[in-house]
Amino acid sequence: MSSGQGEANITNLGCDVANLAARFGSQSAENNGSSYVKDRDNLIRTLKAMLVSVSGPSATLLEMIFVARVRLAIVRAFVQLDLAAKVPYDTPISITEIAASLEVDRSLMERLLRFSVCEGLFQEVPPGSDNISHNELSRSLRHLAPLLNLVLSPFNTLPDLKLVEALKSSLCGEGARTPAEVAFGQNPWEVIAHQPELASQADLQSAMSSLSRAFKEGREDETLALYPFGELRNLVLIDLAGGGGQFAIDLARRNPHIHVMVQDLASNQIRAENQIPDELLQRVVFRVQDIFAPQPDDINGPVVYFMRWVLHDWPDHQSQQILQQLLPGLRREGSRLLVAEYVLPDPRRRDSEGAITLQAESLIRAMDLTMYSLFNSKERSIADFELLLHRVDQGLDIKQVWSVDGSCMKILEVVLRAP
Repeated sequence: MSSGQGEANITNLGCDVANLAARFGSQSAENNGSSYVKDRDNLIRTLKAMLVSVSGPSATLLEMIFVARVRLAIVRAFVQLDLAAKVPYDTPISITEIAASLEVDRSLMERLLRFSVCEGLFQEVPPGSDNISHNELSRSLRHLAPLLNLVLSPFNTLPDLKLVEALKSSLCGEGARTPAEVAFGQNPWEVIAHQPELASQADLQSAMSSLSRAFKEGREDETLALYPFGELRNLVLIDLAGGGGQFAIDLARRNPHIHVMVQDLASNQIRAENQIPDELLQRVVFRVQDIFAPQPDDINGPVVYFMRWVLHDWPDHQSQQILQQLLPGLRREGSRLLVAEYVLPDPRRRDSEGAITLQAESLIRAMDLTMYSLFNSKERSIADFELLLHRVDQGLDIKQVWSVDGSCMKILEVVLRAP
């Protein structure tokens, strides 16, 4: 690209940024409607394009592999040291005090903190001084710590280094291995069960709770708003693999007539039962249940099975086994299955009304590749879900897809047609 063309491109992108910023700034973040999300994501994507145009492709790639790599290492170190907790919420603290409280070398801590300031994580007060203070970004370290710690742990990062080896084995039939299997020499669920220093069930549950809080950011859980849960009456909602039961608690608080049974492994029982508030003990219960085992037959009447971020953890053949266990309950009149997942969009329909932005799609596809890397599973499109359901039973149909424009999350309402 010639100098003149580059200047023209930057100028055009600058005009686009100004227009998108004005439109985005005129909206209220509290509404968080589809137009707000779309304008926000388009502004972010245009800013990224402008950054590439200004920096140039080579400098952009070098930042992606050099600076970003160190950035991730620094964030992981800060999370593991719980450094954010050592910095007062709204007053500065000296680097010397931080190093002393963490019992680390002062000069090394200064090097880490100076880099983080350059990256917009923490700030010097005043600029150039030895005093460090929180900013909006660094304050988020504390409530995101469980998620960041898991995502940046060897459990997640080591498989990334084995992607090529896994890709080359992908045509080997039974001999194909995932990046995680190449990295650890065993199934990642076995790693979770037997190597807690790399990852544990508690780490996974804490990370999921942290992820949920991150997406909510003070707002109501968007899953609650996707489906008319208030219309569910005279039945039990079963939250499959519901972890600590936070969704069930939020659902029961919002809908006083709903009864919820949280099902998960015994390792989650104490944590789940301890966080159910007294006023909900009659409507939210926990039952130890493996998602691969037959569902109990002691519930009378119709049931609503609910699973969020469950099927994406499992490849198709194991997802089919999970769904097989629900067929007896789904045969009861009025029963249904609600599947809450990120749904991969159709690339051919990106310009259609209600489609998610490329910024949002990037998040889903990153999650999709993470699921492959760890569990040989995936995020699915609507067509993928239809194929999966029909492999379990030809009568399993998606009755309706519940969503809001621009949202990554959707709820698939599934029913079993009478033969």
